Amino acid sequence: MWSSERLQYQQLTKEDKSLSIELSMSEDIMRYITGKALNLEEAKDRFRKQLLTNAESPNLGFFKATKMDSLETIGYLKIVKWEDQIIEVGYAIIPQFSGQGFASEMTEAMIHHAEKHFPEVKQLVGTVQKENAASAHILSKFGFSVAKEVVKRNSTILHFIKEI
Repeated sequence: MWSSERLQYQQLTKEDKSLSIELSMSEDIMRYITGKALNLEEAKDRFRKQLLTNAESPNLGFFKATKMDSLETIGYLKIVKWEDQIIEVGYAIIPQFSGQGFASEMTEAMIHHAEKHFPEVKQLVGTVQKENAASAHILSKFGFSVAKEVVKRNSTILHFIKEI
């Protein structure tokens, strides 16, 4: 477990299945991650893959983000190997917790976590749907810049890179 100013982070476990499935089936959340909400079977498969990723390292994978003052779960982080010296970072926030600065806090926490635990990593990458201006702004605020645009299934995904 690790923490930032208001949040603590712990790898998702099998006990977090309902949280992961709920977030994966939410149109408000998934439209900016996969382009659409997942159905139940897709959400279950996504959770299974999250747990497999988490089994690879205690410092990589998917981490539940919980408010320290109330123990409410606000969403989760993604910190995974993209390539040999590149880590992908991302987050999903439950809509009722949007607009409270958690995305910025989580992004900063992921940067510090990667720097601390992966000194060999040279870059962080964050992918954002082009229409997700709020997340694009947050990545830019923390020194990420657009490296390329990828068109997939009628949407444009921006690949942001940060040298560390």
